[in-house]
Amino acid sequence: MKTSKKALKLALALTFGVVVLPSVAAAANDPNSGGFVEEISAGGSTYYHYYAGDETNKTKTASKGDVVITGQLWYNNQSKDIYNVYGGFSERDRAVNNNTVTINPASALIINGYIYGGYSSGSGDASKNAVSISDGDFKQNIYGGLSAGGSVSENTVSISDGAFKQNIYGGLSASGSVSENTVSIRDGAFEKEIYGGYSSGSGDASKNAVTIEKGTFDSFIYGGYSDSGSVSENKVNITDGTFKGNIYGGYSDSGSASENKVNITDATFKGEIYGGYSRGSGDASKNAVTIEKGTFNSFIYGGYIYSGSVSENKVNISDGDFKQ
Repeated sequence: MKTSKKALKLALALTFGVVVLPSVAAAANDPNSGGFVEEISAGGSTYYHYYAGDETNKTKTASKGDVVITGQLWYNNQSKDIYNVYGGFSERDRAVNNNTVTINPASALIINGYIYGGYSSGSGDASKNAVSISDGDFKQNIYGGLSAGGSVSENTVSISDGAFKQNIYGGLSASGSVSENTVSIRDGAFEKEIYGGYSSGSGDASKNAVTIEKGTFDSFIYGGYSDSGSVSENKVNITDGTFKGNIYGGYSDSGSASENKVNITDATFKGEIYGGYSRGSGDASKNAVTIEKGTFNSFIYGGYIYSGSVSENKVNISDGDFKQ
């Protein structure tokens, strides 16, 4: 948030991290609640962000923010497109915990920006934040919890339906560990990657999960992902759907992969499936893929490595149609 700001923060009430809409923003026809609108001008364009649990004085933990969106927002009695949405937000080294974003539109809704259950742009941890979506058209990434430098744990993204153009993360840390984050999907159309938990640095990824009932998926899906840490006990559970990209229970670019799982009840797959995958010198052990039935058009691996060792990985198959 380093761009020039014209903030609408009149009559703010900050109680346990919940920012209440001032009367000028909460017009009678505004269907949304639990936050305030901020107008930001950048690059010749104007954007409208929606916040709750905002750590406005930069000295407190941002917690218990609750944003509920059921339609287009209203700003100065005019309907505006929503850009970014924050359940909880901290610009400094403070934690963001127990914040929620609920999107339940009564009619067609487009959100052009990013959605964060909780976001710490410093070293604060992000835990137990949640994003819940019933429907809509979403143009950018969605995060249950995100931290630039802290650990990220027990955040959730729950989706019933909708169209999603970019990545979805249960939890993401730029350098810390990610654990017990989840993405749950009942239906929808998804064009990019889905991650239960993702550490883009040296942090480990453990016990993260993606659970899918049905939908169409055009890209890769990861239970847990780490650039250089280990991945362990992550899982992807699939009941039904159509999948064009690869599926990974756990994936590490250079660390070890252990006890990750992919469980499939029935679906159609065009890409490869891996219980655990280490792209560097890490080992792969005790990973598993379990298949009840489905249609499979490529290779399936319990564990896969480039240069480490593999041990005790399994592929369990009850039934299915296998093209390779």
